[in-house]
Amino acid sequence: MNGITRDVSGSGVFIIVDHRIAVGSSIELLFDMPTQAGDGHYPVRCVGTVVRTESCADKAGLAVAFQKVENTGSA
Repeated sequence: MNGITRDVSGSGVFIIVDHRIAVGSSIELLFDMPTQAGDGHYPVRCVGTVVRTESCADKAGLAVAFQKVENTGSA
């Protein structure tokens, strides 16, 4: 499933996806984060729990609290 990141912090993320996922569900997220220098990006893998859902037009919004975050490449 692909999604659009609306907000991200060190403790979680809010994403817009095509289908609602139940609160309490565990999900894995893979995304690219920009480097501090702004000259590239690095892949990040996160495991989290859906803590809130919202309707977003014809999509679903998911608030996800991170349980585990790991850099899967080089920064």
